[in-house]
Amino acid sequence: MGFPKPGCLPIALAQGRKGKERSAVPLAALIVPDETGEIAPAIRLFGLPLVEAQARLLRKAGAGHILLLAGRLDATLIEAMDRLRADGIGIELVRTAREAADHLHPDESVLVIQGAHVPPITMLDAANDMPYPILWTAPANARGADMRIDADADWAGLALVSGAMVRDTAAMLGDWDLLPTLLRRLVQVQATRIPVQKDAAFEPLTSDASARAYERTLLDSPPSPAGLGATVLNRLGVAIAPLLHRQAAWARQFGMVALGLQAMSMASVLAGWCATGLALLLIAAFVRALATPFAATGLIPVRLDQLADRTFPWAIALALVATGWHSGAAIGDLAPLILSFWLASLLPVRSSPRFAHADAVSAAAFVLAGWVAGMPMIGLGVAVTHALWSGWNASRDKKSSAA
Repeated sequence: MGFPKPGCLPIALAQGRKGKERSAVPLAALIVPDETGEIAPAIRLFGLPLVEAQARLLRKAGAGHILLLAGRLDATLIEAMDRLRADGIGIELVRTAREAADHLHPDESVLVIQGAHVPPITMLDAANDMPYPILWTAPANARGADMRIDADADWAGLALVSGAMVRDTAAMLGDWDLLPTLLRRLVQVQATRIPVQKDAAFEPLTSDASARAYERTLLDSPPSPAGLGATVLNRLGVAIAPLLHRQAAWARQFGMVALGLQAMSMASVLAGWCATGLALLLIAAFVRALATPFAATGLIPVRLDQLADRTFPWAIALALVATGWHSGAAIGDLAPLILSFWLASLLPVRSSPRFAHADAVSAAAFVLAGWVAGMPMIGLGVAVTHALWSGWNASRDKKSSAA
């Protein structure tokens, strides 16, 4: 893909509207083939055709409508478009660049993605409130002559432009000259360049090996910590998830598995099998932590069941109270029950991002350790102490921030 000669293009290109905020206008997306005209190489990412992966990411990033510029369709592409439409993701097929331009409003901002590039959702999210036009760039000579912008940078396969610029560019030259001409115009209007960071770089997926490597890269971004116990489980999930990237289809069921484990744990603690119930809750928390990296990619429709998410803290609170009840009944004392009620009242419904927060996972782990060791009162006492210390620490930080 070479650039047209600069002499054939106007220098004054006000259509870029540099400085206009993206949030003020709708967001559209345009998937464009490379110089060969190929739009859907026979490569899959987490079992999805590349076009389907791109469309799901674009919708997650807020694209109201998605255009696919393709001169021909095959069975794989047709099936992918049918699945997207069934999930409520509208994707329109356009045959030429001028037809694509007809579907774009001049005031829309348009994310343009080339060929086999599947950018991380973090890169797309970063474009949400940025002024356009924008070019994402890679170091020079990193992408080859076909992606060259100038002596300092190559194009990284992603750009944010105005609908007006796409429309004017499509009116100037032939259908498959859209990308090189658009890039030349972006360079001339001095579009903002965003270098792709090494840890977030994405390469065109031209082989199964590159797709497999990219799957592991996408799963290797740890989620934000959410308390002591949750942080430990989340880090374990992030460490294990890349090893399961070829079994991504199982991730779709993680939410229901977590909900089933919670139900089993409730039955166990009410029957007096407190250690079993608490252990099942911790396993449910681990399943949720394992699903988080898959869900964060934006590509796997992981159903972290909302019911499981809402009921998880309450399930642990009930398990703690039931444990205190059975512990008190065993020793003939109400102290364990009182401690368990106190501990349950200290647990937040939503975990704080602080590492030393009294999250529900930490409380369940401390109480389970005490129960297994035959010292349930010690376990409850440690959990209450940790909760009180965490609350005091959070209150101190809040006062410091206010000051």
